[in-house]
Amino acid sequence: ANGSRSSSSRGIIMLPLGWLFYRDKPELYGLYPDGDRPATNTDHAAQATPPAEIHWTLAEAPRTRAFWVFAAALSVTSMITAGLVFHQTSLFVTRGLGREAAIGIFQVVAFASIGGNLLMGRLLDRFSPRFLLVALMMVLAFTLFLVQVMNTSMHGILYGICMGVCSGSFRVVDAVLWAK
Repeated sequence: ANGSRSSSSRGIIMLPLGWLFYRDKPELYGLYPDGDRPATNTDHAAQATPPAEIHWTLAEAPRTRAFWVFAAALSVTSMITAGLVFHQTSLFVTRGLGREAAIGIFQVVAFASIGGNLLMGRLLDRFSPRFLLVALMMVLAFTLFLVQVMNTSMHGILYGICMGVCSGSFRVVDAVLWAK
């Protein structure tokens, strides 16, 4: 009974939000896929042929350096964040912050993950995925450093923010990187 009430309340909240904010045709709002602009008769640059994209077959892709660099970085990010999440409670207890603090930080991670997800989506439209993947790895390295030195609740919150940004950003980078 409790689970059905929870599902109902989520539906009551999410359905109106989806109805208000979901837009099926971005062209109606002046937005175009992949940042393209509509071609006009006076816009000769838009009518020019776009530069050729490099396409690899399934057999060719693993032979490239870029494939393995991205695969390694994304794999390492996934493994480290999973390990930190699985052991978060014991890490916090070991560092003297307590079980309750570790459990509370999961909320910080969740909210920071939403922010990281949205921020990374925006940044990927403006910057190179290579640069952003390096930045993501640096935030992850800082998170690992923070685990070693945290001893105050403020450190725990900073850890939660960094962890959330990493996990939220990772999902977007992973989805976008292979397409680009």
